[in-house]
Formats: sequence, C-alpha cells, structure tokens
Amino acid sequence: MAGFLGAYGSTDPRRKFFDGFKFQKSTSNEALGWNLPTLVNQCRHLERTTATGRAIVEGFKCDVIGTGIAVEPDTKDAALNDAIRDEFNAWAECAGVDGSSLWELQAMAASEVAVAGRVLWRFVVLPDRAEQGHLPLAILPLEPEWLSVLPVAAVEAGASFCNGVEYDRLGRPIAYHLQDPAAAQIQAQGERVLAKYICDGFEKRRPFQSHGEPLMAPAVERIQQEQQLISTELHAAVSTAALAVAITSEYHPDTVSDPTDPSSEDAVNDIPLGATVRLFPGEHVETIKNDRPNQLIAAFKAVLRGDVAGACKTAQKWLTRDYSGATFMNARMEQLDSKRLHRATQQWLGRFVASRPYLEALPWIFLKLGRALPSESRARVATQRHKLLPDLPEYVDPLKDGQAAAANIANGLTTKEEECASRGRDYRKVQEQLKKEQAEQDLMAVQRIAALHLAIQEAKKKAPDLELDWSMIVTAGGAATAPGAYLEAVAAAKLPAPSSDAPAKESFDE
Repeated sequence: MAGFLGAYGSTDPRRKFFDGFKFQKSTSNEALGWNLPTLVNQCRHLERTTATGRAIVEGFKCDVIGTGIAVEPDTKDAALNDAIRDEFNAWAECAGVDGSSLWELQAMAASEVAVAGRVLWRFVVLPDRAEQGHLPLAILPLEPEWLSVLPVAAVEAGASFCNGVEYDRLGRPIAYHLQDPAAAQIQAQGERVLAKYICDGFEKRRPFQSHGEPLMAPAVERIQQEQQLISTELHAAVSTAALAVAITSEYHPDTVSDPTDPSSEDAVNDIPLGATVRLFPGEHVETIKNDRPNQLIAAFKAVLRGDVAGACKTAQKWLTRDYSGATFMNARMEQLDSKRLHRATQQWLGRFVASRPYLEALPWIFLKLGRALPSESRARVATQRHKLLPDLPEYVDPLKDGQAAAANIANGLTTKEEECASRGRDYRKVQEQLKKEQAEQDLMAVQRIAALHLAIQEAKKKAPDLELDWSMIVTAGGAATAPGAYLEAVAAAKLPAPSSDAPAKESFDE
C-alpha cells in the first residue's frame, strides 16, 4: 500500500493479522463511558454464575485485603497515638450505616474493584449514633450503578460531566450525581452530592481517567470460553455414555427400512439394557464408544486459567487449589511475586478504604477526646500522620523465614522495624507489648520469691535452728543461669542479694 511506513509490522493493513482485529481510537473516558455498563454487567454475571469468576474475586480480596488494612497513628506523641488508636478501632467495628465493620466494608470494596472497577463510599452523619456512645460518622457503601448517566441537577459553569461525575477543567471531581438504579427507570429525582462527602477510588491507568476499569475486564472472554469448553465436554460425555453396538453379518444383506411400509425389514435394532441377543453364524459384534471427557482438557484449562490469573492480578492457586506439586521454593517464590504484584494495589486501595476513613473520623475523635485540632497547618498535618498496616500472608516456613530475617538483621541488611512492617505489624507496638510481658514475668518472679520468703519464715518459727534463706533456694533453682532476671527480681522485691562468699542470712522481718 502506498504511503505505508514499515517501522511497525503490526500496523501494515495488508497483513492477515488484521482479520478480526477490531479497534478504534479513543480516550479512556470515551471507551469506558460507552462500554462500562455492559462490561460491569458481564463481570457481575460471571462472578455470580461461574466458579472461576468467584475464585478470581475471592482470591484478589484475600491477597489485597485479607482480614483488613489497619491504620496506626504516628503523631510522635505516644499517649495521643494510643487514644486515637483506641477510638478509631472502636469506630471501625461499627463504621457502616448498618453497623457493619470497616473490615467488612473493605472486603466489599475489593469485590467491587474486581467486578465494577471502583469503590464508591458516601460519608454521612447520624446523630443518633452519638447517643449510643459511637462517633456519628458513618459510611454508606454504594454500587457504581448509583452514578446517574444524565445530570440530576445543574452542572457548574465550565465543568464537564461523565457518567455521574462532575469535573473541573483539571479533571478533579466537583460533585457526584447519584440516583437509585431501581428508580432510574421511572425518572425519579436523584441527588447531587459534593465530592468532599464521597470516597471514590479506582486504579488510574491513563491520564484524566475518570472511571475505573473492572479487574476482570480482560478475562471476560477467556472465562466464558472456559465455561463453553466445560459445557461442551459435559454434553459430549452424556451423549457418549450410551453404548452403541454394531452387529455385522457375512450372510445377511444390508436392508433399508421403508417408513411407508411397516412390514419392511430394518437393519437397526434396539437392544434393551440387560437383554440377551443370540448371534447367528457369521455375525460379529463391535462396540462404538468415545472416551469423554477429553484427556487433554486439563492441560488446556490450565493454559486458559493461567491467562486469566495473570490478567486479573490473582494467583493461579486460587483458581485450582491444587498443591500436590508444591514445594517450599515454589510456594516462597509465589508468595514473593504476589507480594510485589499486590503492594501497589494495597497502597492505592488503602488510601481510599483505610486512610480516607481515618482522616474523616479524626476530627470526631478529637472532639470525643475533648481536644481541639491544631489551628496551625503544620501542626494539624502532624496530627494526621499515620501508617497503613495491610494484612500480609503467613510464613511459608516459620523456621526458615525467621532464620532469614535474623540473618538479615545481624548483617545490617534490614531492621527489626522493617521486618515487623513486612508482616503487617507495628514495631513500636511490638516493643511495648514485649516490655509489658517482661514486666509481668518479672512480677511473677517477685511473687514467687515473696511466697518463698513467707514459707521459710513459717518454717523457722517451728525450727529456729534452720539454716535456710530464700536466696539459697533461688540460686540453686536457676538464678545462675539467668542472673539478669534474677537480680531484677531481687531489686524489684527489695530483698537483699546473697554475698559472693556465702549465702546471706535472713536479715529482715517484713
């Protein structure tokens, strides 16, 4: 073709490559604006009706959300951190308008991202919740279908409108036009809600993209092809389950039945199950039967599911749950790959389903604590600092993973704080808990020494010449193997330590 520059062979319109390859030039909003309703309906249908579709959603939800993405305050004030954490966690247990927890809403949001491409939450204030001792802030989860196709109110001058969202010239949301999908058919009045009351989260793959693409979008055709393949094989298995028998004879001539003559001979005979048929000399029996299902279908299904898993950010293990050939190395590599794949998703999704609710709840938390938010901007930002603690997978092998972590820390390749963070734990909280547990153990040691001291006192009342004190027993019982804990317990009990030359005599009467 004249004028074709062959820098990219795939662009040559003369190639057979173009047969069936349909495409058009469009921006993300043009493509999604027209196709999104159909695409979402397809994904929802596959998630409801196919095992593969449900496995994709559940696997993605497990890997990205797990038991929930927690929030850890980081205001540099330990007492304030503890107070905020307690109040936020208490609110998170009933954050939904129906009393559902934030963790349930996060799991629901992950499902919506998989099948609808976005999470859409509305923040509302319910005064009656304050009477129950809760923060009045609540989250109303909405399906993207609540976004009205047409404006339900006047759009601001100079703003653009696309599938229920009003944008300024820089692509920032101004307001959301909401309408009950069930009432849209009767042209019921909708509601225009300012963007500051809406949490709208989706993965932006292109600049100025205003709507999310369902995670399952590139796999819709593959999932449907797999269902058709399975259905075809099952129908074939049913059809070929009936045994066909062909009887050939060297002497009996072929005959053709005449539908118009009931007395005509028919070469085809129906033989009931369990019947006995006598064969005449010269007759031979041959069975006709196809083996179903096809023995190659398993390998072909694995190829299809590999494509689906790769496109949907889901490990293939969630589609098959077959661990018969699993090894530690394979499991570890799969875990590391999944972690790298989902880290970015956890970050952008966590901003909407964890950070945004935390920042919305923070003013109410300060109000409940009887404290005022700082008026100075830098100080206010300092009170908003926090960390996301996503739920991360368990160890593949606790011993090997622990040894690797200890070796990395010892060699200066990582820190204890980084290791805790990689497991979804906060290092400072871990240290505080360890100190608390150590103090409890020390207290128990002190109590044992005190009980021993009282027992010896009682024994000396009965036998004044008894040469025994508590330090002899404690030393013999293992103080030499744990001198640090022993001396701490002694100091905490304010009991005299034994001398280095000989066991000390009892020198007090408390």
